Amino acid sequence: MFRQLKNKLHQMAAARLPENETRLQELGKLIDHLQEKKVKNLPLALNFICTHNSRRSHLAQAWAAAWVNYYQIDKLYVYSGGTEATALHPNALKVLQIDGFHIEALDTSSNPNYLLKTASSDRGLRMFSKKFDAAQNPKSDFVAIMVCSDADEACPYVPGCALRIVLPYEDPKTSDGTADEVATYLLRSRQIGVEMGFIMRKVAKS
Repeated sequence: MFRQLKNKLHQMAAARLPENETRLQELGKLIDHLQEKKVKNLPLALNFICTHNSRRSHLAQAWAAAWVNYYQIDKLYVYSGGTEATALHPNALKVLQIDGFHIEALDTSSNPNYLLKTASSDRGLRMFSKKFDAAQNPKSDFVAIMVCSDADEACPYVPGCALRIVLPYEDPKTSDGTADEVATYLLRSRQIGVEMGFIMRKVAKS
């Protein structure tokens, strides 16, 4: 794993979650489901869903992938999607790079593809904006994790999912074009990273 990213994960592993009962219940449901699947040696798939698949869902996918690598969890696969496709926002890419992810642009289209890696030996994640039911994403027996309230309301039912979890994060988009945008994106990204680490740590120990 890239040293800078590994150091950031070490720091995050020591962080405590806020005392939010509703959120802890959702995290607990997700952890219980993943632990049960892991004990049975079954594959685990997570699809992080927000409206545009441009910021929060990709941040969650990236951090989940990093923790899967960090804890060496077998058969756990991470995806992301939206209720509509737009483009992966540059600010989301920027803060992931600041914390040690390696990201390569694969094209210059209006909805560019990127290759995100957590280690030099990684095959990497191909990341771009897409709908949650895109061909690249799982069609059955996956966990749908709604990371924004708009997507939660727009998608009360996600076809094929075995479990639907509501885990909304505030949208860092409100800071776009301001002096605070990098700090705001970093705060949101790291909040997501800490929660993904909490989940994966519990799963790894099962």
